[in-house]
Amino acid sequence: MKVDKNIPLPPVRNRKYLFLDKMEVGDSFFLDGGREDNVPILSTVFGRSRADAKKFATRKLGSGIRVWRIG
Repeated sequence: MKVDKNIPLPPVRNRKYLFLDKMEVGDSFFLDGGREDNVPILSTVFGRSRADAKKFATRKLGSGIRVWRIG
C-alpha cells in the first residue's frame, strides 16, 4: 500500500445543524428541556465554537435553554 504525505484532512461538517453556520451575532434559539436532554446540540454548538472561532452563550430559561451567538 502506498503512503501519501501532506494530504490535508477535509473539515467535518455536521449536516444536522446547518443553521449554526447561518447564525449572526445576536441571534438565538430555544431548546426544550435541560442540558441532559440536549447534549447532542450543545456539544455541536460548543465544538463549532472552538473550530470556527464563534462564541455562544447559554442560559436556562423556564423549561429549557436559550442559546445565543455572541461573537
